[in-house]
Amino acid sequence: MKHYICLFLILSLCLSLASCSVKKDSSELNASLATEEASTSLPKPDFDTAEFSKEFMDENGRVVYTVKAKLPKFSGNIPENINTYLNGFVYGIFEDACETAESNIANAASFMDAQHLENPWARSFDYDINFCDGRFLSFTVKDYFTMYNSENLEPDMHGYTFDIIKGVPCTLLDFSYENYSFENVAQILVDEFICDDVSNVFYNGAPLTDEQREIVQSVVNPENFYLTDTGIGFYFSKSSINPSHYGTFISNYTWDEVAVVLKMPA
Repeated sequence: MKHYICLFLILSLCLSLASCSVKKDSSELNASLATEEASTSLPKPDFDTAEFSKEFMDENGRVVYTVKAKLPKFSGNIPENINTYLNGFVYGIFEDACETAESNIANAASFMDAQHLENPWARSFDYDINFCDGRFLSFTVKDYFTMYNSENLEPDMHGYTFDIIKGVPCTLLDFSYENYSFENVAQILVDEFICDDVSNVFYNGAPLTDEQREIVQSVVNPENFYLTDTGIGFYFSKSSINPSHYGTFISNYTWDEVAVVLKMPA
C-alpha cells in the first residue's frame, strides 16, 4: 500500500511542478518600458547574486519542504525601471516555487511519513549568465528538486532572454526573419536541427522514425532558449525523449548554422 501511495504522491507532484511557471500576464510581458528616445544600445548591466530561502511546515510544525534560490540581481548602467522589472521577474521564479511548495505541504508530509524520512522535500535554484551586451541579456536558471536529500542532482534548465533596451522578454520571433510565424520557426528548428541532434545522441545517427519525430515535436519547447557569444542554444529533458536517460539535453548552434531561420539583429 505504501508503494502505491508514494507513486500517487510523486505523480501528483510532477503534475503540480509541470503546471508551475513564472506568472506574468500577457499585458505585463508585452508592456514595453522603453521610450521613443531609447537608443539601440546601452552599457552592460551590472549583476550580483540575490539569495532567497523559505521553509514550509506541516500542521505539527515539522519542516516538510524547503525552497532556496541563488538568482541574478541586476543594478546600474541601465534605466532603473528596467532594473526593477528584471529583478521583479527573477523574484517571481522564487515566488512561484514557494506557491508550489505551499500547495504540496500535505503531499510532502505524507511522503516523509510513508518512507520514514527525516529530510524534507527540497527545491533549489542556481543560474548562469549566458550572454550580456548593450542590447540583450540571456541567463539560465537551474532548477533542482529532491525528495530524499540527494546529492549530484540533475537540474531542469530554463533559458530567459530579454531586450534590455525595451525591458521585455524576447521570443524566437525577435531573432527570426520578417513574415515568419512562431509555428514556422519552431517547426524548422525542431525538424531541421534538433531532430538531428536527438538522432545522434539517442539513436547513433539513424534517421528518426515518424513516431520518434512526433515525440520530439511534442516535448521540445523552442522558447526555452538562450543566447551565446556566437549563437543560440536550447534546453529540454532527455527523459522526455527516452525514459532510460536523465539530465538535460543541450543543443547549441552558431548563427551561421541556423542562418536559414534565425539571426542576431544588427
